[in-house]
Amino acid sequence: METGKKPPSAAHSHDARGDARATFKEQAQAIFDEWDRRTTEHETRVDGRAQTDKNPISSQELAKPSPFASKEGYLKRESYHLIVKTINLNGGHAAIKAESDYEKRYDADRMPSYTDNRFYWGIWAIFPDFDIKTLRYYANQLEYANRHGVPAEYLIGFLLQCGNNRLLRRKISCRYTEDEFIVMRNNSKFMRNLA
Repeated sequence: METGKKPPSAAHSHDARGDARATFKEQAQAIFDEWDRRTTEHETRVDGRAQTDKNPISSQELAKPSPFASKEGYLKRESYHLIVKTINLNGGHAAIKAESDYEKRYDADRMPSYTDNRFYWGIWAIFPDFDIKTLRYYANQLEYANRHGVPAEYLIGFLLQCGNNRLLRRKISCRYTEDEFIVMRNNSKFMRNLA
């Protein structure tokens, strides 16, 4: 072997990590930009709709999108999809840690370790200005869905059936499993009929 050159496997591994990080960073920016656009669009819709005698529904009610189409639904679904996809890439864990600045930000007294909740760090990499309470709430939801193998397109429906944040934290801590979901997911005939 020539001096100064990395073995092919090490070079390939380094390239894969770099590719995973570049891909994650690019897609994370696209998610953030779309979430920001949806936030602005929602505020415009609320301000632009007036309640009339013919329409007794408030502008807040009219402007509220479905849970799937909401900015929070978008954020959770797309972040979940990107994080799961990145975790499964060679170098994906390193990409998420690097983008979230894990080594500098980790505080064992206030935050889950990367191993305890990868979604916490993945969301933080995408939305670095989120407050810790919101970040923890979303990360718990995504971690719980991932434990059940929920596909991104079913994420919002799954989360709506799991209960509030306090119940979800208890379910996570005791490793509770939504048996009904596991049965349905494993029943390929049922899943084919959904398609």
